[in-house]
Amino acid sequence: MADKNNQLQITIRKTRQKAKLLAEQPKFKNEIKRLRKKWNIPEDGFQDYEEFNYWETAFNERNRVYQQVEYPEFITKYKKELDYGERLKEFNKKAPNNELQNDLALLIKKQKLSPLWIQGLKGYLLRNFMPIPAGLIIEISTDPITNSPILKLVIQEDTSIKDIQSAWSEIRSYQKKLPYWRQNKSQPMPYFERNKRAYELKQTRKSYKEIAEILTRELKTEYDYTQILDFIRSHENNINKTTDES
Repeated sequence: MADKNNQLQITIRKTRQKAKLLAEQPKFKNEIKRLRKKWNIPEDGFQDYEEFNYWETAFNERNRVYQQVEYPEFITKYKKELDYGERLKEFNKKAPNNELQNDLALLIKKQKLSPLWIQGLKGYLLRNFMPIPAGLIIEISTDPITNSPILKLVIQEDTSIKDIQSAWSEIRSYQKKLPYWRQNKSQPMPYFERNKRAYELKQTRKSYKEIAEILTRELKTEYDYTQILDFIRSHENNINKTTDES
């Protein structure tokens, strides 16, 4: 536990240093200054929560008007035009929320940052605070076809093997919560391909002696009748076990 906590502290400290270094870069400072001016944000970001809340309320209202008033008007005006698709694409870009996201995306590209920084940059732009995810992210999403959970590890450009190792017990606990987790399938079965080959040859009605000769030739190891019988039984047991678990 101590090693895990130590590694987490190292990772967090490293991430904070990255954010501080970025904030000191002249080009980044100029880009933030330009965007704050464009979006009517104070030079140093919102220091007062009430002031920020007022700006956010006004911003959300602009989005509401854009979607509920301007969008229907746009459709009525341009729906029958031949270039409606291109016009709609440009119109959507100008929605306040989309335009702000696009500004942040361009800033990420200019600074050659990970896409995982986008919310942190938004926080810095608005409040002068840059919350950046540290090291490794354990993410659970849903498969759109089966609606089953999918467990993902999202790593950053400087995620280390130590970050993964320190989080492994937590990762394992998430794995065990997956509805399709099976203890017996967590490791590859030894000699799986050999046993599978023996089983498949038996399905072609070959004798155990013939199968032993084929495997001896293919794998360059001498096998006898009793071994072949064991291989086939082992593979049959694994097939039956898989069927029972499903």
